[in-house]
Amino acid sequence: MALTERYRARHDGWCARHFHTWYTRSGERRSDTRVKTRLQEAKLIQKAPRRGIHRKQRERAPWPGMIHHQDGSTHEWVLGREWDLILTMDDAPSEHYSMFFVSTASSAGAPAQWRLDELP
Repeated sequence: MALTERYRARHDGWCARHFHTWYTRSGERRSDTRVKTRLQEAKLIQKAPRRGIHRKQRERAPWPGMIHHQDGSTHEWVLGREWDLILTMDDAPSEHYSMFFVSTASSAGAPAQWRLDELP
């Protein structure tokens, strides 16, 4: 309440940013977002209009070859036998480069990352 009373008494019509600058000089430690929100809730300042469509988040442009993922999942692909499916794919176009099965025992000692030219 003291915040809104200060604004009404002396700073009516100021924007939230200018009021916050003055407010912190007097020793208060509230964030600018909190001050702005309290003034908006008390209907002392208006919310800013929505920003234009040019500011909307756009989908990232795919850059093939930038990020590769390699993952292995154990499953009973054939009845009675557990194998690991090792998959290498490109993140941007979701393109699969290689998929192969290895027995679960042989994949335990595999390196955490393989380069594409080193794949078995």
